[in-house]
Amino acid sequence: IDGIDAAGGAGHKAIIEVEYANSDVSLHTTLFVKMPWQMSVNEKYRVLISGTTELGLDLDGSELSVYQHLEGRLPVPIPKLYFADISRETTNYILITECIPFPPRDRMGEAFAPLAILPKLGKFQ
Repeated sequence: IDGIDAAGGAGHKAIIEVEYANSDVSLHTTLFVKMPWQMSVNEKYRVLISGTTELGLDLDGSELSVYQHLEGRLPVPIPKLYFADISRETTNYILITECIPFPPRDRMGEAFAPLAILPKLGKFQ
């Protein structure tokens, strides 16, 4: 995912379609994958958001923890976590969740019911 659909600049994003050996309606087939940029892309920014030292905010670790520990415990739904892993040594991580079924952006001006998923905004909009 890139350009206006990237919806943030913290790392690589992808939407993947999967097939399961055994069909199960509780398993999503469209998944969202997020990984950080290589350290060489913007080392200062990466250390700031991913680092666990006094210079780092550990935002990546915090995000992974929300999915791991708070799914089903919040008053609002969050995407189902399928896999998450983080290396504290390198700050590399991977997050795989269900993909939120956003309506098309051309429906932005329409009225939506309470708690409905709205079209996603483009990056920095």
